[in-house]
Amino acid sequence: MSDSPTKSFFAALVVFRDIVCLRRGPEDLPASWTLLATTIVTQAILALVIGAVLPPLPEQAQAADHSIALLLLDLVVLLLWGRVVLQAAGRAERFLQTMTAVFGCQFILQPLLAPAAWAVSFYGEDSAWSLPAALVFTALGVWGLVALTRVLRSATGWSSFLCVLLVISQGLVTYLMAFALFPDLRE
Repeated sequence: MSDSPTKSFFAALVVFRDIVCLRRGPEDLPASWTLLATTIVTQAILALVIGAVLPPLPEQAQAADHSIALLLLDLVVLLLWGRVVLQAAGRAERFLQTMTAVFGCQFILQPLLAPAAWAVSFYGEDSAWSLPAALVFTALGVWGLVALTRVLRSATGWSSFLCVLLVISQGLVTYLMAFALFPDLRE
């Protein structure tokens, strides 16, 4: 990839897309703290922009109040999870590439997943659109799970089954911590 941070990030976007499309892996990214930080910041900005653009739903009012804190919680848990998993696999040197790939996958999938999740909440159960919205959200969620599992499998060399469990467990830990730290989210 190029020396310029901007060119490097745009070159990485192509790799992120290819990773999500299951054509490449985290090993195709440079091990760069700058690229990881740039990817995290742009993914976080994208999440905030999408949250601001989508019309608010009444049941998401508390989550909107904590959006920055929830974003930071997700970031911290994901980075710690990545460090622990790669240490356990004996591949700590793969941290930069793996985490850059994980945040890059989120960057690519987020503009698709967030509106799909919003549509599921908006249409609820009493609309002709509820089933298509749920199917689209589920398909995108499975696609994301497969892409992240593939990244983790490439980084660790572990079985796909174990990697699926690890990806799901990371999401579950983040979810449970959010409810523990912000009890008003349960309302």
